[in-house]
Amino acid sequence: MPDAQKPENKDKTVTLTEDQFQALMERLNKVENSATVTEAPQNNGFDQFGRPVGVIQRYSVDPNNYKDPREDLASLPELERVAFKHNYMLEWDIDQLIYDTKYGTSFADPKFTLVLYRKMFDEDGQPNGKRILIQTGIFFEDPAASIKEAAALGLPIDNANSREFLEQMRFLRYKAWLLDIFNPKRLTSTKKKVTQMVIDNKVVEVEDYSTLI
Repeated sequence: MPDAQKPENKDKTVTLTEDQFQALMERLNKVENSATVTEAPQNNGFDQFGRPVGVIQRYSVDPNNYKDPREDLASLPELERVAFKHNYMLEWDIDQLIYDTKYGTSFADPKFTLVLYRKMFDEDGQPNGKRILIQTGIFFEDPAASIKEAAALGLPIDNANSREFLEQMRFLRYKAWLLDIFNPKRLTSTKKKVTQMVIDNKVVEVEDYSTLI
């Protein structure tokens, strides 16, 4: 029996013009470029929900960006009666406070610390290089609170986020803190005056009260 015929395996040749060849190469290049794997975009400091990640510093913690308030506080006219510069001294420091929110975001804010000391003297009235700690005050940068305080004091609120405005309000907090130490608010007595009177043949206790308006 004659062998079964096998299919012929002939190479087929396609003839292209120069323009057709160039057009084909351009199409191949476009397909190759479109198939290139691209890197995932960076989060640029935000998570998939748009919340900031990492430690966020809203205000500078460099002491050079803030005015030292000690000289102005020591020169307050209200403190002349205690000879503040002679008898007392202040220490001032700026530190960084890092805290986390419930979303896992961390913030770094400046923490301002004022410490009041009273100097100690020898029997001849000369400072002996020792001091007594009186009180420590800690303050933070809070524009929202500054606006409320300025409004309560009747101060103009211009450029509430400006360095000058925040510096002014911070100094007012320092001043209020310091003056409260030397002029503590007196506690008013809440004891009521009670007297006994006879009304309708009965002895009753009578108290004074304030009318609520």
